[in-house]
Amino acid sequence: MTVGWLLSMLVALTDTSIAATIPAGGGTIALPGVAQVAFPAGSFVASQRVELRISRSAEIRAVFEETVAVHPIARAEWEVTIRTGNACPVRPVKVELHVPSSLKPPSGHTPTVYALTLQSGGEDMLDGFERVRASRYDKRTRKVTADLPAEAFTAERQADRACEAVLVVGTAPLT
Repeated sequence: MTVGWLLSMLVALTDTSIAATIPAGGGTIALPGVAQVAFPAGSFVASQRVELRISRSAEIRAVFEETVAVHPIARAEWEVTIRTGNACPVRPVKVELHVPSSLKPPSGHTPTVYALTLQSGGEDMLDGFERVRASRYDKRTRKVTADLPAEAFTAERQADRACEAVLVVGTAPLT
């Protein structure tokens, strides 16, 4: 993707979020110093407004601690939410998250990406974080990248039925 293409996208920036229109041919949205998400061609049938937001939710922190606390886990103080409106991507997207200097992995651990996944069965729905297995950490750039599966997005969590994925940078044992 060229710089001209990025500049031609409709972009609106606020303190903690950025929104852009991603065309059916693919595109990238970035929140400088926090995250970048690349949607490949065919992720959406038509152009789609996408929002990338950073937040510090006590509720999400509690879900993370409840579902991931199997190992001595450290996590970033914030989470990233990717909202794609009324359409979930149908292809995996590439995410790149900056690892804050405050995140100190315990010995034998590495930074990785965790995604909030919604498991539903009948009337019961359960949110829980799962490690994105394809996460790769670059010590030099302090960035962790992952191929986020389309299944990480759901429209079942929000009352407005907006499709979203919630990500956290945490640590995991070296494998």
